[in-house]
Amino acid sequence: MIALVDIVGANSRSLRSCLERIKAPFRVVYKPEDFKGTSHVILAGVGAAASAMQAIETHQLKDVITALRIPVLGICSGMHILFDRSEEGGLVDGLGIIPGTIKKIHPHDNHPVPHSGWNQLKEHHPSALSGLNDEYVYFVHSYAASQMKDTHILMSVDYSISIPALVQKDNYFGAQFHPEKSSQAGEIMLKEFYTL
Repeated sequence: MIALVDIVGANSRSLRSCLERIKAPFRVVYKPEDFKGTSHVILAGVGAAASAMQAIETHQLKDVITALRIPVLGICSGMHILFDRSEEGGLVDGLGIIPGTIKKIHPHDNHPVPHSGWNQLKEHHPSALSGLNDEYVYFVHSYAASQMKDTHILMSVDYSISIPALVQKDNYFGAQFHPEKSSQAGEIMLKEFYTL
């Protein structure tokens, strides 16, 4: 059973539909006791990191999330809050699980911001979720991870600059892209995650 953390009203309908398609049971969690009996956790893409962290504090979920020993996947802004801090929505401390900072992407050449649309993944380090090398997945974001260790970057994409697209530290994974909007490639990744 997946615990889906969707506490700030993110539009997770497409994520829920994707989980239903791959037959991965889930329930939305709102408070610490809701995590009981779950085997995996997904932090849904939740808008700005600042509002996400405020909601996590309000629902008293910070200590629960940072103590998890089961597989955790943060998607887009859900990935951002795994880091030490983020500039998204104002400088805010994250959960401090993955060392690094989330910073605004600056336009380069013919690469506007937000980075929106399909882009091709390139593998940095193999992992249980690395069956996506060279696949195209869907992005929509204006902030990205920086000042992070290469050892935590599983995959990246080229957008004039290199953007970490899939990251990991221990049992915590972060996807900058939206697997639920990435067609078959995204479904494959979510299936891999659920079999961890």
